[in-house]
Amino acid sequence: GAAGVYAVVAFTVRTFTAIYARKNKLLETRERQLAEMSRRLLYAQDEERRRVARELHDGLIQSLAAIKIRAATAHGDPNSEANREMAEMVDRAIGETRTLAYSLRPPLLDDLGLVPSLRRMGEAIEDQSDLRVLIEADLQERLDIAVESLLFHVAQQAVRNVMDHARASRVTVDVTRSDRTVRLSVTDDGIGFRAEDPQGLGLRGIRERVEVCGGRMTISTAPGHGACVTVEVPSGDDPAVDR
Repeated sequence: GAAGVYAVVAFTVRTFTAIYARKNKLLETRERQLAEMSRRLLYAQDEERRRVARELHDGLIQSLAAIKIRAATAHGDPNSEANREMAEMVDRAIGETRTLAYSLRPPLLDDLGLVPSLRRMGEAIEDQSDLRVLIEADLQERLDIAVESLLFHVAQQAVRNVMDHARASRVTVDVTRSDRTVRLSVTDDGIGFRAEDPQGLGLRGIRERVEVCGGRMTISTAPGHGACVTVEVPSGDDPAVDR
């Protein structure tokens, strides 16, 4: 009768509800596991950058400096043209190695955090180019160190793209934080590009790294109207992952 039909329908609804709840719970568990794996990967990448930068600074740079001193004393007149040329070559190698070490892991990032590191990056770029770099940041406290490292390298790559491709006179790096999200945008007044074709500008690597860490990247641009690259990532306020 009707009661039997009702009982069957109710049982079916309860069964499907229970199945859906279990699947939803399983999905949430897998999402948490993926987020944790992403954080662990980010920490591992960050630690590897730190290690390589330290080895470059403490190893290769010191060895090059020793070679310079040794060469100056081992081959006659230290003021000879040959020795001067060798010294200049070693100095260039030291400078390039320091630049590489800084790009991998700026010391300020560990000591003072994201904003001072961005300001130092901007000063260095202004010293070597005509590009004006403005850093606008509203951070009252430091972020998770791995998040700071991610955002620094995003800004570094995006500003490098501006230098190499945009023909811009000004670029603004803006960092804001709201709730559990951090937003970084890099805006320039250059020639812009086609938003659907950013692969040649190094932006694919930025997008992939940001998405692995649970964030997203958007691009706003048009030929002749500059560009704005924006990333939003979790601020890292969740319980820290063992490093």
